[in-house]
This record gives sequence, C-alpha cells and structure tokens, in this order.
Amino acid sequence: FHGPVAANRHRDERIGMRPLHHLADHVEGHVQLNLAGPGFRVQDEFGGIYELKSKLAEGGQGIVLSTDFQNLLVKVSRWPDGDPRTQAWRKQVEALQRMPVVDEGLPVVMPKARIVKPRAGYVMELVDGLIPLALLLKESIESFASGMGLQGFVSSGGLARRLRVLARLARVLAQLHGLGLAHGDISPKNVFVSTSHD
Repeated sequence: FHGPVAANRHRDERIGMRPLHHLADHVEGHVQLNLAGPGFRVQDEFGGIYELKSKLAEGGQGIVLSTDFQNLLVKVSRWPDGDPRTQAWRKQVEALQRMPVVDEGLPVVMPKARIVKPRAGYVMELVDGLIPLALLLKESIESFASGMGLQGFVSSGGLARRLRVLARLARVLAQLHGLGLAHGDISPKNVFVSTSHD
C-alpha cells in the first residue's frame, strides 16, 4: 500500500499525547473505550500514527472515529486485543484486504491498513459527498411526523431516487456475489448515497 497511510509512518512523535495503551480502561470487568479529547492514538501496520478526534459511528464490532487526517477514518474493535471476538475480527479484516473488490472497481470501502496498536482495527478512506441511507430515511420520517406530509419524501428524491439506489445496490451485490463474496452487514447505516438527487 502506498499513499497517505504509508506516508504517515514518518511523522514525528508529538509532545503531550497520551501513550497508545491509554485508549482503554477496564471498568467493572468491562472495557470502556476512552475516545474523547485529543491525544488518543492508534498505530497501523506500517508504523503510521493516527490521533483519534471524534466518534462518528458505533456498531456491533467496533467504533468509527475521525482522525487527524481529513480524508481518513479509523475503526477500532470494541473489545481488548486478547478477546476472542477481536481475534476473529482481526482475521476477517486481514482476509478482506486480500479480496479483489478494489481491482473490480466496486464502490465498497476497503481497509487501507490494519491498526495494530493498541487494539485491532483498520484505516479507511472518508467517503466525501455521500451520506448514509439511514439519514435520508430519517429525514423523510421526521418530515412526515412533523406534519409536512410527504414533502420530506418528495424533496429527498421520492420513489424514483429510492428505486435507483435499490437498483444500484442490487447491481453491486450481484457483482460481489459473482466474485464469490457476500457483504455481511448491509444496513441503511452502511449504504452511502449521494447528497444530490441525481
């Protein structure tokens, strides 16, 4: 891999940053990720260091965070490195990196580098100009609930846009399946659409 992630490996150590091992504290037998505030860092397989800025999303496997690189995000495991769930997830990420998705030109966000310290994760590109499908759906529902009727639905592209999104999603999934792959986490939070209605 070459690019922003690999170039990051030569950055100087910053003064006043908390050490990598301060990312997690154990609280009453559970791991609590301390991700608020500056100074929390992770390291990728190439030695690149990323300062974690703010939590953007949280799912069953991990937490997605913005970094000190405008176009890169980091997803870290919810569990400590020794946890069997983290070990299984790490193997999934490693296998994902070997898949031919990028070579086929599919619009699927792939790991750019694996995070190795202080716990498993990966670096991915920020998908600029796109929003989660969940946000589009939420805006329509809120508009309807606030008494605007179908105005939110229509102003967000209406049925025609939703059918185009569904057709595109079906084509991408068919291409993945044609490669012998399956996406294991399709949801409105993981499908991104253009902010424009075209």
